[in-house]
Amino acid sequence: MKLKNHKYFSFGIMIFLTFAACVLFQKCIDTFEIGNFLQIIIGILMPFFVGFTIAYLLNPIVDFFEQKVFHRLFVKKDFKHKKTLIRVLALSISMIIAIAAFAGLLTLLLPQLLISIIGLFNNAPSYIREASDYFTSLLHDNPSIANFIDAQLEGIMTYIQQLSNAILPSLQKLLGNLTSGVIDFISVLKNMLVGIIISIYVLYSKERFIAQSKKVVVALFPSSFATSFINLIKETNTVFGGFIRGQIIDAIIVGILCTIGTSFIYKPYAILIGAIVGTTNVIPFFGPFIGAIPSAFLLLLIDPKKCLIFIIFIIALQQFDGNILVPKIVGDRTGLSAFWVVFAILAFGTLFGFVGMFIGVPVFAVIYTLVSRFINNRLSKKGFSINTADYLYMKGGKPPIKPAENSEESNPTNNAKADQ
Repeated sequence: MKLKNHKYFSFGIMIFLTFAACVLFQKCIDTFEIGNFLQIIIGILMPFFVGFTIAYLLNPIVDFFEQKVFHRLFVKKDFKHKKTLIRVLALSISMIIAIAAFAGLLTLLLPQLLISIIGLFNNAPSYIREASDYFTSLLHDNPSIANFIDAQLEGIMTYIQQLSNAILPSLQKLLGNLTSGVIDFISVLKNMLVGIIISIYVLYSKERFIAQSKKVVVALFPSSFATSFINLIKETNTVFGGFIRGQIIDAIIVGILCTIGTSFIYKPYAILIGAIVGTTNVIPFFGPFIGAIPSAFLLLLIDPKKCLIFIIFIIALQQFDGNILVPKIVGDRTGLSAFWVVFAILAFGTLFGFVGMFIGVPVFAVIYTLVSRFINNRLSKKGFSINTADYLYMKGGKPPIKPAENSEESNPTNNAKADQ
C-alpha cells in the first residue's frame, strides 16, 4: 500500500523506537542491579582513568627529555621524522624510568614492609609487657596511674592479638608468594597493562587530544565562554598538576630521609616507619602528625628512649621539609591561607577519605579562584573596590568606590590573594 503521508509514518517509527528503547532499558534494570551496573561502568572506564593518570604524572618527565635533552641533541640535524623520533625517545625513556621505579618499589620495599609488619605482630605481646614493666617501675610511687597504664596496655595487646589472628595468615601467605616467585613483577603489572598502553597513546598524541578537546568546547559553547573555560583549564592544570607532583616528590624524599634516619635509631622497623611517614606526608599540614604519631607509639612500646630520639628527629625533619623542601619543590602554588588549607583538608577528607585529604587543597584552590573572580567581577561592574582591606572600615555603611586605576584588577592572581 502506498503511503500518502510520510510525516505520520515517521512519527509512528519514532514512537515504536521510543517504546522499544523503554522496554530495553526496563529489561536492563531487571537484569542488572543499579550497583552492579555502576560497577560494570567503572570497570570499563578504570583502565582509561589509570592511563590518563599515568600520562598526567609522566608528562613533565616526557617534556624534560624532549625539550632539554633530545631537542638539543638533534638541534643541528634536520631529517624528515625528527619530531617523531624525539617524542618516541623521550616517551620510551620516561616509561622505562617509571616502570623501573615501580619494579624497585615492589621487589625491594614491599617484601621488607611485610616482614616488618609480621615481625611487629609477632613481637607485639613482648613489646607491651616490656612497656608495662617500664611504666610500672617508673611510676612505683603512683600505683593508681601505673595500674591505669597497665590496663590500657593490656587492652591494646588484646586488640593487637585479635588483629594479628585475623590478618597475619594472609600476610604470611602473600609474603610466601612474593618470595617464591608466584607473584612476580609481571603479574603485578598485569592489571595496569591496559592503562600503560593508553597512557602511551595519550602522551604520544597529547597535542592532538588537546586540540580535539578545545575544538569540541569551541563548537558547543559561545566564544566568550569557551575562551574563559579553556583559560580556566590551563590555570587549573598549573595549580593542580604542580601541587600534586610536588607533593609526591616531597613525600618520596621525606620517606627516604626518614628511613635513613630511623635506621640509626631502630633498624628493624626503619623501612616500615619511613613508608608510613612518607605516605602520610602527601597530606598538607596534618600529614606529618598522622605519620609520626603511630610511628612514635611503636617505638614507645619497644624503647621509650628511642621514642624520644625519634620524636626529636621527626621534628627536625619536618622543619627541614616545611622550610626548605616544600618551598623549593611545591612552592606557593595554591595561594590559599592556612585557614583555607585546613578547611579544605578537613572537608574533603570527611567526604572522600585519604584521597580527599590529598587532593582537597588544589581542588579547593581552583574553587576559591572561581568564586573570587566571580565576586570581583560583580564588584567591578557595580563600580566598587575589589580590595578586601577597603571593606574593613566602611564609612556610613557605604561600599568603597573602585579607584580610577587599580593595578590589581588586571591580575587575576592578585585578585584571588586579595580576598584572603
